Amino acid sequence: MGLLALVASFSYSLFFILQAFFGLNEGSFGLKIYSLIIFISCVVIYGFSFFRRKLVFKELFLILLLASIVIGFLMTKSIYSYVVDDFNATVLSFGVRSIPAFLIGIYIAKSDKINDMSKWLQPFMLIFTIGIIKATINSWDGNNINIVFGGTNYQLLSYQAAYTIGMNIFLIFNRNNIKPFKIFSNKFFLILNVFLIPIQLICLFIGGGRGAFVLLIVFAIYAFNKNIELVKNKKRKIIKSFLIIISFSLCLSIIFNLPMLKGGVSRLTNFFFNIDSLGQDDRTYLYIDALNNFKTSPIWGHGIGSVFYELRFYSHNIFTDLLVEGGILLFTLSLFILVIFTLKLKKLIYFNKSNELILICFLCSFVMLLFSGHYLRDSGIWFSMGYVFIREYKK
Repeated sequence: MGLLALVASFSYSLFFILQAFFGLNEGSFGLKIYSLIIFISCVVIYGFSFFRRKLVFKELFLILLLASIVIGFLMTKSIYSYVVDDFNATVLSFGVRSIPAFLIGIYIAKSDKINDMSKWLQPFMLIFTIGIIKATINSWDGNNINIVFGGTNYQLLSYQAAYTIGMNIFLIFNRNNIKPFKIFSNKFFLILNVFLIPIQLICLFIGGGRGAFVLLIVFAIYAFNKNIELVKNKKRKIIKSFLIIISFSLCLSIIFNLPMLKGGVSRLTNFFFNIDSLGQDDRTYLYIDALNNFKTSPIWGHGIGSVFYELRFYSHNIFTDLLVEGGILLFTLSLFILVIFTLKLKKLIYFNKSNELILICFLCSFVMLLFSGHYLRDSGIWFSMGYVFIREYKK
């Protein structure tokens, strides 16, 4: 079940990783079949467990929450009298990816299988690493990621690389908190994981995704905090932390100056450090359009999924999407849920360090949603929510 939880949480990215891994390019039909298999697997497993145990109020409340979102979709569709393909695609994605991930998150929490999930992370991370390496080699035209291999573009590649780095950092710093398969318990894999970091970084910067770069910084902060936590001696802590910062800085310096990374690094520096370029970026106009649209219905918004009707696409930021769709009410409710989620996850991690894997899953989704994607399409954030709000505190 642990493997299915990882698959459900990273389902969209994993599809393109597997295509790159096996050298396939099945397109939308292949994605639909793949998503349907995951949907059936998650629903059947959750369904069997549902009828074999006592239903608690929290679980019933969360299921009703899913039902209310579906009702919200129907209400939005009734308000607008025309068809928008991206709205329909979002409804479908929520049904076949987000709902199953949410349900399997509840199942993992109720059945106490987080350790089983972390056990599968090492081979899962290695498959991701091979996938991004193959996608990078086959998509790079000598200057940029221009050739689509396995359905991967530059942005998706950089996100996949960032996810892989997050998984890798978790494995490196939580080696003593998880019980991997015997074949992966050898120190060889710890050394291998460390040496894979620069390769994963190269794949990330060749892609040049902005959100992926922010996620990298978040994971670097996570790694730094884990180091401080693990090193008990104060002097060793200072020295080791200093060495990590220096090593990471040198690694980035070398990678940034590699000729093959010129295109990806240029995208990053223009967005973050060039004010004129930021003002001309398409996302900036989307944010402005979203905020202007929010002003037309600031309290209630325009309805669940209405951003696809109002802006013709999502606004590339979860908060502006929430403002357009649900106004101040949905935005405030979401912030409240986020705070409660964060506080509970922090306490869960205190009792069991394996729960940090949920933090990794959540960060991969949440940081991406600040730059791309729609919150109802993303399975990782729904898996994390399902797990955290059901999980009881256990040592």
